[in-house]
Amino acid sequence: MMPLQQQNGSAGTARGSAAAGPAKKLVIKPLKVKPQLPDNFEQNTWHSLLCPAVRAVHSSQPVSSSLEQLYKAAEHLADRPTAVAALYGWLEQECRQHVVGVGTRLLSECQRLATTSGIVEQQQQHTAALRLIDAEWQAHCRQMLLIRSIFLYLDRTLLMHNSQHQLRPIWEMGIELFRQHVLVPLGRRPVDAIVGLITFERDGQTIERLLVKESVRMLVALHDYQPPSPHALETALVDSADSYYERDAARCLVQQQQPGGFDVADYVRHVERRLSDESERVTALLEAQSRKALLGAVERRLLGPSQLDAIAAGLPPLLDQVRRDELGRAYVLFARVGGLDVLRRAWHEFVKSSGRRLMLSSESAAAAASGAASGAGSSSTLVATLLDWKASLTALLETSWQRNPQFRQALKEAFEAFLNERQSVPAELLAKHADELLRTGHARRTEDDAEAALDQLLELFRLVHAKDVFEAFYKKQLAKRLLLNKCASHDLERTMLQKLRLECGAGYTGKLEGMFKDMEVSRDTMAAFRDSRHCADQLADEGAAGVELNVQVLTQGFWPPWAQLELTLPPQLAACQRVFQQFYLLKHKGRRLMFQHSHGTCVLRAHFPLGKKELSVSLCQTVLLLQFNTAERLSFSDLRTATGMDVAELRRTLHSLACGKIRVLVKFGPNNVNSVDESDEFEMNKEFKQKLTRLKINAAQLKETPEEAAKTHASVQEDRQYQIDAAIVRIMKTRKSLHHQQLMSEVLGQLKFEIKAAFFKKRIESLLEREYLERAEDDETLLRYLA
Repeated sequence: MMPLQQQNGSAGTARGSAAAGPAKKLVIKPLKVKPQLPDNFEQNTWHSLLCPAVRAVHSSQPVSSSLEQLYKAAEHLADRPTAVAALYGWLEQECRQHVVGVGTRLLSECQRLATTSGIVEQQQQHTAALRLIDAEWQAHCRQMLLIRSIFLYLDRTLLMHNSQHQLRPIWEMGIELFRQHVLVPLGRRPVDAIVGLITFERDGQTIERLLVKESVRMLVALHDYQPPSPHALETALVDSADSYYERDAARCLVQQQQPGGFDVADYVRHVERRLSDESERVTALLEAQSRKALLGAVERRLLGPSQLDAIAAGLPPLLDQVRRDELGRAYVLFARVGGLDVLRRAWHEFVKSSGRRLMLSSESAAAAASGAASGAGSSSTLVATLLDWKASLTALLETSWQRNPQFRQALKEAFEAFLNERQSVPAELLAKHADELLRTGHARRTEDDAEAALDQLLELFRLVHAKDVFEAFYKKQLAKRLLLNKCASHDLERTMLQKLRLECGAGYTGKLEGMFKDMEVSRDTMAAFRDSRHCADQLADEGAAGVELNVQVLTQGFWPPWAQLELTLPPQLAACQRVFQQFYLLKHKGRRLMFQHSHGTCVLRAHFPLGKKELSVSLCQTVLLLQFNTAERLSFSDLRTATGMDVAELRRTLHSLACGKIRVLVKFGPNNVNSVDESDEFEMNKEFKQKLTRLKINAAQLKETPEEAAKTHASVQEDRQYQIDAAIVRIMKTRKSLHHQQLMSEVLGQLKFEIKAAFFKKRIESLLEREYLERAEDDETLLRYLA
């Protein structure tokens, strides 16, 4: 130590002293001889103090020296720059010797465990091996932490902040030693044990999850979890999952093909459970970065192309039963592997095949297509079934298919495909169903409900190609509703026209709107006729003053064509007709009136022995009933002579009066009571009795006969010839020359309705005659356009 000498310094004061003493001065002088450590200080300190402590830690024995002494000794050695490398080397050598012994012992124990066999023994073998490895790993970690705390000054002060030594930190050195001398000699044993236990858990067995989790952490710390390690755990896990789920998928498909095997819904739930279990296993046992690879193995094997095809093939029962939950689960699985195209095709094929089966097997469709008299009611049932089914499929689309626009388009295309396979039948059925919705007598509903029903109907109308057929039948039904006053709501009728105009344009609804305009003009005309004094006097002179006349004047181009019905009117009705004709032609010169007796109606006051009744009947029924005012019994031939009706119309009218629900006539004849023959005779029903005073017997006018339906289709076909001619000329003007078959193919591509070969050939002949086309002289099938 340097001697200290006090010299003069600054003056100071002290309590109780009489006067301040002289100042003193401190002088520090260096030692004459510098102290030095012994030459063998490093070796003695290591061998006598630090090495025994390290060995005691490795053997889990008490350390004779205190941790403070050991820390100070290591610090003194680390302060000597020449001793740092030697100290680190002695420590590494001591740790290496210990770890080599641990590795040798573990390898021997694992080899002994490998002699067992059997599934149970194999699981126990994996568990025992991991326990041994984990125990040594945990002990090694504790030992390295204690050793690091002793050599903390060396680890932090020199190794971490002085790069000249090029030495690893003590913890990393211990990790590397364990990896080289324990993990490498063990080879794949730890990885195989972990993979084996996870496989057992996939089979539903219970394993020690905490032991597996700690083993996985060990491999992560030893950098043996991911590539490029030759025994990477993640690679082994993915390979194991791939082979396991490949066997699982094969087993499931075999069970599905066997009687009593689980269905597609069971397989979907099985795949969901596998994915959920694998994801939970990654969270609980493995590293998060392994999730994508392991779930990818599940998806690749359980949701591969063959599995997706099998699921898609088994979807129809689920779709038939509208099992939205299971279908939604299937959609999610298909979406996660990019297989929505397979599901969409299966959905499209199901809708198309089911719709085709519904159309073909329906007796209602067959009856409507054949023009049966009862087709109107049955067609409404079929269309209602289609609308309900489409609403159900749309709800499925909104929920299970998650409003996927591609699936919505597939639904539209499927409906369009099977609806138009029946050519013009769906359009006819839709027109008749619209008539059911808009006609009085339909189930009572609010206008909002009726408009919603029309919107649903228009969803099918948009998909039908034969819109001209719909327009023809809708126009006929609208004409009957207007003329017979059977419209449930004129506002609803106009709403329907607006919707049709938005769908097809103003040209499509021009004639329909003209029909409403005719009805408005007719009301004004009849108001002027009733106010005319001259007409009233004429009716009185003719003896028809008590007849209340109402005439609708219709524009021939707006309304559907009707066959002219020959009918001999009674004098009073004939007089009303003459007076109105004179009145109208006087106001509208140059026009011509043709009375359509088939759509006329009358209200008659009938006096039956059991009471008076008011009968609402057709004009034909009126003419027949008035014949019985002058005769008690009339034969079929007498009625035919008196009325001038043809046999078919007379038979149909007599059937409605004598064989219908309200029988105001009694039939006498040898044949069936429900049929009318030319040998029958008729008289008024003297025993007629009904609770109601006002009775309607004109319902037969609302039913469409087979002949009327056939004529409607014929008129549509006739109108289509102009579209075909225009398409042919348009194509030939562009192509200049084409063969017959090529021309027909291109015309069919432009027009959305079917064309029969004979009718197409007839249109070609017509264009040849009108010199729009010509045939080539050397090839009759080659057609050329003439400018």
